[in-house]
Amino acid sequence: LFGNPSLLWDQLISVGAVWVYSFIVTFAILKILDWTLGLRISEEEESDGLDLSQHGESGYTL
Repeated sequence: LFGNPSLLWDQLISVGAVWVYSFIVTFAILKILDWTLGLRISEEEESDGLDLSQHGESGYTL
């Protein structure tokens, strides 16, 4: 390896900062979506199945 070893430390700090920033922004976006649109379906739709509630047809004929 050539170069200044402190450069590796600076890059690791940068990677950590980007990770923290990405986590915070993603969390904020998901919270806003949860408050406005909701991230989960209702229990009734969950028990009926998403094929029926979203597409109006059964996914499997058992």
